[in-house]
Amino acid sequence: ILQAFLHLLYPEAGANISGPAFVASDGLPSGRTFTPLAASYTKDQVEAGHYIGENVLDGGIDAGNNAWAGLAFAHFAATARDACFATVARDILWVLARGIKCEDELQGFMARLKPYPGKYRSTEHNTDIFALARILKDDDTQARAATFVQKMH
Repeated sequence: ILQAFLHLLYPEAGANISGPAFVASDGLPSGRTFTPLAASYTKDQVEAGHYIGENVLDGGIDAGNNAWAGLAFAHFAATARDACFATVARDILWVLARGIKCEDELQGFMARLKPYPGKYRSTEHNTDIFALARILKDDDTQARAATFVQKMH
């Protein structure tokens, strides 16, 4: 499963990307070109960075789905003692922490990134981001997500 995610997260050089992409000059931890996971695909082949098309069922980029993928990479990195997989988790958190951060008194993060951003925040997605930030020891992102979740109580 993680290999399939890697295929979708890191497009090959020169790939045609139809949605958001983050590159080394943005400051991404891996220094590679990165495209977040879309919400759902068909069983057929799809390429990284494609958010529309025949094999993309929902091209929205959900924060929680990507955070869960980051959690999988972080756990695998710890189990396998392979820092390369932790870097993938850090790339995911980096994109979430910068791409959908809310600056109002509620703080937290929006539920979806471009190309189909939602105008809402989700307690569930912020809990997922909190968990990933905690594992990766990103105190600022963890506190921002926690603030939103606490204010929803």
